[in-house]
Amino acid sequence: MKKIILLFTLLSFNFYTEAQDAVALKDTSWKKSNQLGFNINQGTFSDNFQGSSLLSSLGIGAYFNTTRNYLKDKTGWDNTVQLKYGTLANRDKSSSAADVRKSIDVIFLDSKYTKKIAPKWHLFANVNFLSQFSNTFDNGYKLKNGTLANIKRSGLFSPAYITESIGLQYTPSKFFNIQFAPGAFRQTIVSDLDQYKLEGNEKNYGVERGKKVRSEMAIIQIIANYNKEIAKNINLSWRYMAYASASQIGEIDDRLDLNLTAKVNKNINLNLGVIGIYDNDQSGKLQLAQSINLGFLFSL
Repeated sequence: MKKIILLFTLLSFNFYTEAQDAVALKDTSWKKSNQLGFNINQGTFSDNFQGSSLLSSLGIGAYFNTTRNYLKDKTGWDNTVQLKYGTLANRDKSSSAADVRKSIDVIFLDSKYTKKIAPKWHLFANVNFLSQFSNTFDNGYKLKNGTLANIKRSGLFSPAYITESIGLQYTPSKFFNIQFAPGAFRQTIVSDLDQYKLEGNEKNYGVERGKKVRSEMAIIQIIANYNKEIAKNINLSWRYMAYASASQIGEIDDRLDLNLTAKVNKNINLNLGVIGIYDNDQSGKLQLAQSINLGFLFSL
């Protein structure tokens, strides 16, 4: 069922974008972009190579970004879909089988309506969705009784986050804006009730055991967006979100997504990506993910 819902969501957005393409032929207020990218990294080592315990390593990734943005007079409507997925396979000298794991997995949809009320200020209404495609496991997790188990940490719609917000946006320049949303709402979804039966998944993303959804309201949500070419053929973009829940005052959820992209030529680029998350409902510590990729980028 959850896969059908995801497919319906993506197809609905596709139908929407096709309709907007038709409108855009007559209305120059619409601007669109489509980007498809691939990256790969590979390494091999001889049996007697002392500098590594691996025989081979292969990483493959893909991403798709599409935007449909409308701006006319004082009204704006920005729509974004970002899909990213990558795997890394390492084959150790002591094993005949490769260890295959995810390196990145993101589904992000965002829609924001704005109305200009002053030279640098807008009213806005925003809704976004965040989840992932496939399951993540801790293989060989040691339980308290000493036995080993494979624990599912996450999966499609487990978790997923839907956030709705209304507030003020300050836009001092074309490449930076910051949003202030008192009373933002967020739904955390954990659709797989069997995901947390084993120990090691105590936090359950804040969703009460036996339930699939947790709804909460924020005292304040702050989102800052930056996207600028900081040097010739070098682009820096980041998005920071802080969510202060009314039910957990003093425990602010933070997430930073940063990308630095350097173009080698029209279709080849070098990308540095960093994700930082602090959410006490997931872990009491800062979570970090970092990647460097040489890839191929195509504008569709």
